[in-house]
Amino acid sequence: MDIQPLLSVRQLAVRTERQPLIHSASFDVQENEIVALVGESGSGKSMIAKCIMGLPPSRSIRVSAGEIFLRDQNLLLLSESSLRKLRGKSFAYIPQSPLNALNPIMTIGRQLIEAYSPFDTTEKTSAKERALFLLHRVGFLEPELALLSFPHQLSGGMRQRVLIAMALMNSPRLLIADEPTTALDVTLQAEILHLLQDLKIEYGIGILLITHDLGIVARCANRVVILRNGRTLETNTVDNIFYHPQCDYTKTLLDSILGHPTLMASAI
Repeated sequence: MDIQPLLSVRQLAVRTERQPLIHSASFDVQENEIVALVGESGSGKSMIAKCIMGLPPSRSIRVSAGEIFLRDQNLLLLSESSLRKLRGKSFAYIPQSPLNALNPIMTIGRQLIEAYSPFDTTEKTSAKERALFLLHRVGFLEPELALLSFPHQLSGGMRQRVLIAMALMNSPRLLIADEPTTALDVTLQAEILHLLQDLKIEYGIGILLITHDLGIVARCANRVVILRNGRTLETNTVDNIFYHPQCDYTKTLLDSILGHPTLMASAI
């Protein structure tokens, strides 16, 4: 008996009035799995993420075909009010730029607390306690101090950890991480990727990791979706993508990386 995917994107097509943006994208994400959505800039990775969230970049952009299921719910058939109830709780989004995503005039604590809205309003765990727990969980040695800090007082890596903590405030089953290691040095990249892997195992969540970096894919993904010009070209395990690619475009991507088999040796 097949296990129902946590997230299932089927033949997704997105367009403006004048031109198509996503032609046909299909893939699944299971619980306790990291699926990397890989493609060059402009391939449609972030567009797909925004459509899953029900937040297209502009009003002129619309989903013209396809389905997006979160378990047995087709997100494309839900009203905005229904989607609003699911965002943050059933699925959450970690944006690319933590400095732009965080409010510069609000403390970290206030932003985390405002993001907290449990299903059960009688839940005893307070928002502050939840924030402190998650800040500690994502690597803050002094979470109480972090609560009082403003975004500009934290490093890029710490701001990224804050966004991860914020995404976890309501215990979602699905995390969409859009280039979560952009502008971080190699050491911080590795720490963030380790954290995502640990969270996947600890909470059993599914993670859709959007990236153009095959080195990141080798380190943490379970499966890979290759996207080009708004089309899904290949979906496979990490091992098969690196050692037995089926698509010529995938082979081209791998050939562009000098000595790419060494990436697998560093996989976590």
